[in-house]
Amino acid sequence: MAEESGCHPEAQTGCEAPAEVYSQSVPRNWFLRGALEIAGLGVLALAVFFMVVRFLLPLGSDLYPMAFCLGLFIGGTIFIAPLRSQHARAEMLAGVFAECFAPNTAESVLEDAVRRRPAFTDFSIFRHLARNLADSGRRNIVLRLSRSDPVPDVTPIEDSFEARVLDDSDPAFEELYHAATGADDDRDPRHLSGDQPLAKRLRRLLKSNGGSWLFCVMMIGVIICLVGELSSGGRLSSMSYVFIGVVMLSVFVPSPRAPWHIVPGGVYVGRRWRSSQLIFKRIECVTVLVETSGRGCWMHIFNGREKCEMLFTRKEADLLLRGWLSPAPTPEVGQVERLVLGAESTVKPVA
Repeated sequence: MAEESGCHPEAQTGCEAPAEVYSQSVPRNWFLRGALEIAGLGVLALAVFFMVVRFLLPLGSDLYPMAFCLGLFIGGTIFIAPLRSQHARAEMLAGVFAECFAPNTAESVLEDAVRRRPAFTDFSIFRHLARNLADSGRRNIVLRLSRSDPVPDVTPIEDSFEARVLDDSDPAFEELYHAATGADDDRDPRHLSGDQPLAKRLRRLLKSNGGSWLFCVMMIGVIICLVGELSSGGRLSSMSYVFIGVVMLSVFVPSPRAPWHIVPGGVYVGRRWRSSQLIFKRIECVTVLVETSGRGCWMHIFNGREKCEMLFTRKEADLLLRGWLSPAPTPEVGQVERLVLGAESTVKPVA
């Protein structure tokens, strides 16, 4: 379903051009099926890795490096080969869909993309579609995938607002969210004081490092490792401790991606360990917002030169989309940079 979001025609002065918003509902198990396919392939690869290592280790301790490398090669091949093949097919299909994409054909194109999604590819066909549209010069397009049917409408934030970090445990975020949605103020007092509950902090850390499904795959690997070692009557090998340590580091070490800040008609993307910062403006981008089977939403932004993506909670994604579709003028990166990179977390946009 196509819709326009932004200023009314009679109020276009000082406003950004309205976005082309195309919404597509998907079956409720569509994302779950893709995640389970990838998770199953990952579990199979891990099982093969441990089988190879356990078969070669008894032959001699001097074979440990070879056993580890051989297991990693075979398991990695089992995992990577189908992914690469199917992602290449998804990229090819996305190129065909991008050539057919137009306001009068967008609905059928998105329906075909949902129906023909290759295995082991979650929603990457839509990422490739958005990238191809951006590379071909298309701009100011928003693609929404939702498990709701029909896809609910979103009301943009009409007025200018100060920038907010996209973190639903931040008091400034809560303030703007309740102002934009008109929801009752039932916030936890700990949010008002800036004190984040432990569960929310852990969920955010997991989310920023790839999502809970990745954590589940890794934990299954740890369990296979522990059961295999302990059922043989022996103690945990050094390989087991190394593997468990890698899992913990990959899940709980903070992501290099800095939090996003929402501004009218765009997002400010800071990048840890890099000096460059970016503002992605809606009128210059093609965007994909995907409501997954869990409590998260992925947002992918392409402008033909740069791209960025992040996993958000439903609440964060709701406010992000309302601000992204806002007709108010978008601030320049320099103005945001001066304040966001300092102690401030808010900035007033250019009038």
